[in-house]
Amino acid sequence: MNLDATITVHFETDLSGKKIVLEGITLAMHGPNPEPFDPSREYKGVSKGTRGYWEGIHYGSISLTIPKAIAIAEYSKKEISNLNVSGLDAILKIMTDKLLETANDGFKKTSKPSRPSR
Repeated sequence: MNLDATITVHFETDLSGKKIVLEGITLAMHGPNPEPFDPSREYKGVSKGTRGYWEGIHYGSISLTIPKAIAIAEYSKKEISNLNVSGLDAILKIMTDKLLETANDGFKKTSKPSRPSR
């Protein structure tokens, strides 16, 4: 792909009794528009008043919903304790690899030679 991109990670957590539970994870990737801006071309906006060309775009996202929430820590008014995120690194690696694979496939399918001006 050869683009700079940012991956954001969102952990969906909740409280269950005295435990913090993990209910889901979402990764989203954003970065620069791979198609250079052409000032001679007209870009139609998504809706009235919007600009049709965007410098930054959403490349894709991937979500994992955990059917039965997983306890990852305990909490009290003073502290969080017994933090256990064992295996989370492996899950994030699998999700990141799949997100990058999907984004690369999408770029290959949509990559076209420069379009003529309209």
